[in-house]
Amino acid sequence: MIYQIRFLASRQRGFSLIELLIGLLISSVILAAVMSSFLSTKRSLARDTVYSRIQQNLEAALNIIAQDIKNAGNLLNDLAPVFELTNGAGASPDQLIIRRGLRIGALPVCQNITSGSSDLIYAGFVVWNLPGCIYSLQQGTFNIWDHYNLTNAPVLAYIYNVYSNVGEFFQLNSFTDTANTNLTLSRVDTWTYGYTAGQANVYLLEQKRYYISGNNLMMTTTGGPLSTNGNSLVAFNIKNIQITFSLNDGTTTSTFLPSNYWRVVKSVRVIITGFDSYLGEEVVKTAEGTFAVRASLTS
Repeated sequence: MIYQIRFLASRQRGFSLIELLIGLLISSVILAAVMSSFLSTKRSLARDTVYSRIQQNLEAALNIIAQDIKNAGNLLNDLAPVFELTNGAGASPDQLIIRRGLRIGALPVCQNITSGSSDLIYAGFVVWNLPGCIYSLQQGTFNIWDHYNLTNAPVLAYIYNVYSNVGEFFQLNSFTDTANTNLTLSRVDTWTYGYTAGQANVYLLEQKRYYISGNNLMMTTTGGPLSTNGNSLVAFNIKNIQITFSLNDGTTTSTFLPSNYWRVVKSVRVIITGFDSYLGEEVVKTAEGTFAVRASLTS
């Protein structure tokens, strides 16, 4: 009986100190491994969230630019200044200007305009002196523009000389059909440049300029109703934007003047680089897209 009691007591004694220390050590190793895996997973998920945020920002910017590229040149003629692409020095950001018509047609400049003056734009004569300045040919476009100006005033139009590569926006004032003799437009204020009759045209168009300012991709809208003009934020935390035109002959270019024949532009490749921060580290990501110019494809 005494032997049995001692035997049971020895079995109920529990773990020794060494056994407890070993168990604690094993548990600590397992816990450390689990915590390390948990923290690693948490960091990975957080980094993925940052990448996803950058990607969404870049895709939203590409979608906005893509829409303007696709609509470039709508309602504009072959001589219109549809594109301007300025290549940034070295790896600096590029700047892109895209224009589309708000109303069909263009009105010719049929009489010289002097810089610094408020000269009228003569857009048509019954007794015409230049090709394209025939009163009856321009009266339809003239009346459409007159109605647009009355409905949306104040309105900015654009005058451009393709031969000298000079142009400017100006605020329309009035349209006058002088007893079926000639068609004239007047402007507010004075002309910055001079324009030669037979070389310049006037357009009702909208211009979008894309550029980077202070790590933000911005868009400036000019032309048409003044109420729609101004600056807009397209995307934040943008490092760079690089743009390349693919032409119909298979070549590419990173510069394009408004005087260039715009219908040779087949598509536009846009590469945008964005960034964000995670645990004090800068995270950088790039997105790109290539977009066809619809008006060029249908010409």
